[in-house]
Amino acid sequence: MDLKYLIRHSENKENSPSIFLLHGYGSNKEDLFSLEGYLPKNHTIISLEATISLPFGGFTWFEVNQEDIIKKSYYKKEEDVDPINKLRKIRNWYVTEIWNYGIIDFSSYIKRGKDSAGREIDIDFTLRNFRKEIKKLDEYNKYIENLSGKYYEDIKYAWNKAYD
Repeated sequence: MDLKYLIRHSENKENSPSIFLLHGYGSNKEDLFSLEGYLPKNHTIISLEATISLPFGGFTWFEVNQEDIIKKSYYKKEEDVDPINKLRKIRNWYVTEIWNYGIIDFSSYIKRGKDSAGREIDIDFTLRNFRKEIKKLDEYNKYIENLSGKYYEDIKYAWNKAYD
């Protein structure tokens, strides 16, 4: 196998460390080699090119079955990438389904026989919906419990206080 590469030799002639650059899927040896000017001059920089050729001049280090990518998701769920979106979803669920359509409407029904906006209410339907929605609480408790990092400490503290 003939491995193609670009090299910038170290300014030091003896015992210089090396930095190997490996490009991503569909790229080539030139891609990361453009960074060599930002890397230490006392290091040898070697940018390797993958051996599997792709259409349009790109390369890959290993075979990728495109159908697997299309049929299955190898990507993380959105909430794994951006927990803030998941936390917004949980907040909106709590405010809307639990607080407004649950607690507030139940309280209003007990006092006036109507929902909190003064409309007629099907209390059996409301109760069934509330029971369905409250089942999400365990999932959300686990999600918040598993958040890590200082940024989420206050959120976890407040959430735990609400459910102690």
